[in-house]
Amino acid sequence: MFCKSKCHCKSSASCDTDTGVCLGTVCENSYMGPNCQQRKIVPKYNQKNDKKLSVVFDGNIQNTKATHCYHTQHTKDSTVSMWVGKVKIKRLVIYTLQSEIKLFQNFKVYASDRKNISNGTLLYENSHAINPNGIVDINFPLSKYGNRLFIVLPGNNRKLNLCEVLIGGDCNSGWFSENCSRECHCKRPTKCNSTNGDCLGGCIPGWKGSNCYTKCSEDKYGEDCQQSCPSGCLDGVCHHITGYCTNGCQPGYIGNQCDRVCYRHTYGIGCNKNCSETCIDQLCHHETGNCTKGCLPGFKGGHCLAKCNRHTYGYQCTRKCSANCLHQTCNHINGRCINGCVPGYQGHYCNSTCSNNKYGFRCLNNCSKFCVDQECNHVNGHCTKYCNPGYQGQRCDTSCEHPFYGSGCMTVCSEHCVDGKCHHVTGFCNKGCEPGYLNPLCITACPRTYFGQDCSKKCNHTCYNQTCQHFNGSCLEGCILGYTGTHCSKVIQSGEQSQLDMFHILTAALVANIIILILCVLCFRYFRSPKTQPPKLLAEQAFAMGTVEHAEESDHLMSDQTNGGLRLTDGSNADIQCEDEIIYMNVGENDIIIPDSIPVDELQSYIQNKRNFEGGFGAEYRRLSQNTEATCKAANLQENKAKNRYKNIVAYDHSRVILEKCKDSDSDYINANYIDGFNKPKKYIASQGPTSAIITDFWQMLWQVNCTKLVMLTNLIETGKTKCEKYWPDKEVKISGDLKIRCIREQNFSDFTIRSFFLQKGEEPVRKLDQFHFTSWSDHGVPPTPTGLVNFMMKIRNDSEAETGPLVVHCSAGIGRSGTFIALDFLMDEALHQGTIDIFGCVNRMRKARLNMVQIEDQYEFIYFALVESIFLQQTQVTIENFPSFYQKLNEENEENVSCKTLLQQHFQELQELEYPHTSQEFLETAKLKNNLNKTRVKNILASDLYRPYLKPAPDGQPRYINAVYLPSHENPRNYIATQMPMKETIEDFWQMVCDIQSSTIVMLNSDDSMDETCCKYWKDDGEIEFGHIIVHSSKAEEKTDFMERILFIQNSETGKQLSVKQYQYTSWPATSAVPNNTVSFLHMIEEIKQHIQQTQTNPKAPMVVHCLNGAERSGLFCVVFSSLLLLQKERTVNIPYIIRTMQLPRPQVLTDLDQFKFCYTAVMEYIDRFQAYGNV
Repeated sequence: MFCKSKCHCKSSASCDTDTGVCLGTVCENSYMGPNCQQRKIVPKYNQKNDKKLSVVFDGNIQNTKATHCYHTQHTKDSTVSMWVGKVKIKRLVIYTLQSEIKLFQNFKVYASDRKNISNGTLLYENSHAINPNGIVDINFPLSKYGNRLFIVLPGNNRKLNLCEVLIGGDCNSGWFSENCSRECHCKRPTKCNSTNGDCLGGCIPGWKGSNCYTKCSEDKYGEDCQQSCPSGCLDGVCHHITGYCTNGCQPGYIGNQCDRVCYRHTYGIGCNKNCSETCIDQLCHHETGNCTKGCLPGFKGGHCLAKCNRHTYGYQCTRKCSANCLHQTCNHINGRCINGCVPGYQGHYCNSTCSNNKYGFRCLNNCSKFCVDQECNHVNGHCTKYCNPGYQGQRCDTSCEHPFYGSGCMTVCSEHCVDGKCHHVTGFCNKGCEPGYLNPLCITACPRTYFGQDCSKKCNHTCYNQTCQHFNGSCLEGCILGYTGTHCSKVIQSGEQSQLDMFHILTAALVANIIILILCVLCFRYFRSPKTQPPKLLAEQAFAMGTVEHAEESDHLMSDQTNGGLRLTDGSNADIQCEDEIIYMNVGENDIIIPDSIPVDELQSYIQNKRNFEGGFGAEYRRLSQNTEATCKAANLQENKAKNRYKNIVAYDHSRVILEKCKDSDSDYINANYIDGFNKPKKYIASQGPTSAIITDFWQMLWQVNCTKLVMLTNLIETGKTKCEKYWPDKEVKISGDLKIRCIREQNFSDFTIRSFFLQKGEEPVRKLDQFHFTSWSDHGVPPTPTGLVNFMMKIRNDSEAETGPLVVHCSAGIGRSGTFIALDFLMDEALHQGTIDIFGCVNRMRKARLNMVQIEDQYEFIYFALVESIFLQQTQVTIENFPSFYQKLNEENEENVSCKTLLQQHFQELQELEYPHTSQEFLETAKLKNNLNKTRVKNILASDLYRPYLKPAPDGQPRYINAVYLPSHENPRNYIATQMPMKETIEDFWQMVCDIQSSTIVMLNSDDSMDETCCKYWKDDGEIEFGHIIVHSSKAEEKTDFMERILFIQNSETGKQLSVKQYQYTSWPATSAVPNNTVSFLHMIEEIKQHIQQTQTNPKAPMVVHCLNGAERSGLFCVVFSSLLLLQKERTVNIPYIIRTMQLPRPQVLTDLDQFKFCYTAVMEYIDRFQAYGNV
């Protein structure tokens, strides 16, 4: 670095500036060594005696040719001597002829002051093989050894070959080591030891150690290596002497010592990168390039190079694209919707609803001209003010069905219309009236003096008062004197008139006597009947939890026994009697801690703790308060007792619904109570299910409170007992009191039914009421899983119809199932608005409004599990419009999740953690029977007795069992049968099952040439085969992309019955893979199956049979995807975890693999993109 040494290269050749090595590798004549820094000693010799010896010292080191070498004669102890004078020697390099190196072995080197070696010093003796290159490099301690050097080959007849001999002396100043290849780094003027390089006066900057030959470490430089490299050096490395950064600078710095930051608008290594143009003022950090003032609108990230994602825009991408943008995507800078708007919206930003009576996608559709004022919902076109007279349907696009007409299609055409038909708007009879009625409505009879067709005929003048029957003209009041007959057209002869007068007198006397007799009977019964006593005790403490027979479970009414503090007396006149409150509680239960509220994200762990705690939810449940201060005077009035379905379940006075008195009744009582919602008083009404005695009152209540949504949680008949009267009409108009009720639509789902009604009272506007009827909750506690009820609740909560009045909820008694439902809805609102829930407090408050709400412990526990599932499933439900953005987020890391899992992984984990204490796996008795064990391929995948198909008995009368279970879709609880590939032991049962259920479709998801020896092919290719009494004929398979189709013709040889089945076999699913190879071909097969079912299914509810090797893994994936697409098409929503949960109840092994979970979402996204245009899904 300091250029303190001189090069000694031959012919002024240059040398390496750091090491001094000659670039031509040849040193000046006086120097030798790798760095040409060792002094070369040129010996003297007797040229007269041996002129040829000059080649040994000519500097030519070629030793491959003998012409370049010196040879002695074959003599004894062949010797070459040379005069070196009185100099110090430390190195001897001998080049011998390569081809004769073996002849050179065992040579010796001597030094002597004499001309012979007799008294010389042995300096070196060769004792090993010579290097193949013929070079021998000998080092000596630097010293004066003698004036002469001798190279000797001992022995007889030896020949000495020398091509070159180099003799090295001391090193040049500033160099050391045996060959003087190391440079001294001693601090001047100190010199280093030429042998070991020791510096007595210390080292120059950049070096350390006793011989100053050790460089400073990479991160140090300078005097004694005490200085640290500049902080700007890349990797912290610098030159050991100067401190210059040898690897360059850290990003953001420049200069020899990297002590200057980059210029404005540049950054990075060497400052050779420009700040992003999307940085505000194009300013960025000199090291990282991160924009120091932030990003221009529409960009994000440290360098502001990333556009806002598809769903955000503007400064810092903090503004969300309008939810009304199609796919919720917009321009990343200004937020304009780039793909247009979702149905019902318009404008660049989709913030304007359709105008000018338009609706739908791009506002291209006109509201029906039959909507009142042609106003309709801007999204779906449903008329907002109902229909003009004569039309019905949500879009008022359907004429009234015969025989209805007018407003709400609530009025029936006159029965006096010819052929009974009338105009759907006016009610005018299409073909006129029957005789006796006036056009156009044919409701009004002819005036008293007219009759016949169009009332065109006048009554006979001989009719008394000239009045007659309006349809046939027969005289109503008899004839004038002198005439007789139905039309008074016959003249009476004398004598006949007196007989007629006597008949009239006798008839009048008989009617008067009958009236007097009826009045006497009524008076007698009144004075004989016992007088009604006033009510005595009014409190309801007798119904303390655990002390009343569950009305919905036992249907016990009043009896002559005291039951846990309740005195029950026989007879319809019994009042409700109350004694001291009795609450049964285990010792120590008062010590349990019930939190005021539970954070939503801690609910799962709270449930686990409760289940692990002895007593669990029961201890908490028994702490619920009983409302001992509430009165029930109205319920105990004699005229109201018959209005209570269960005499020990009545309405409290302070919260009951008070009916407006009407002309038909003076009573204002109905067994129903207001319940407060979350931050909304009187949000609910909990009512008993209508009995025949209160149907009119029930409809009156619905009209009075302006109810638009009604929840029914009981079936009409359960376990052979009537739980509720059918209070609604099917298709006809029902008259209930002053109300006309008509059912306009009925939709059936797997767990519930939705009915829509039109209601009209007098001339008031028609109202619409939706009844949500949950049908999967038996009268024994709780549903088998929360999933169905949670989906039912979400359907109600997401319903677009506004609630103008309370949500009316009823079951049978109106306390158990109704209380559970209302608590769940209340707590969902609380979780949504506060992020915490108070289940105990919620139930306590409800019980203050209505007796015994949440009737049993199981229902209380059920609320906890249902809440967990409800919170989760509401997060996973998404509309088709928002699904693309939701799909994109699924694979992004969830920043709120400390484990850095993607949203997909988080949802899958939460799905696996959902649980419920009662499972279908508790009912496996049949599957575990000894004679059925060999009918199962995978021993832990069994069919529950609750969900398996029950086959017709075998010919010998023995019951059949097959490892198969029904799986639901959202509309059909038995849409699929998932089963295993038939085994030898089950193939007859397999075909018996197909025939029993009359299925037209089989889906096969495994290979038919499986290595599994238990697999039994259940058809013969292009041929016929028999399995017991079942004959199966197969047509030739039709090959499609990745799947095959076969027509299988089935015949029962015993009954003669026949069945045609289409089999779909998917072939692109490797045995080691959890998912199919090709999503598109998988969806193509599903589309083919859907079309086949629509075209050929004689029984639309007959399940399709889906099988794989174990009846769970692949079958489950297929059914989940199939059901997800059905839900997408019918409801325009996607909720894959909900579909999975419904199927895991009968088959817990369905979809427990993350790759399968991901495949379901990918399949739905592919289906939306490829198979369906947006507006048609």
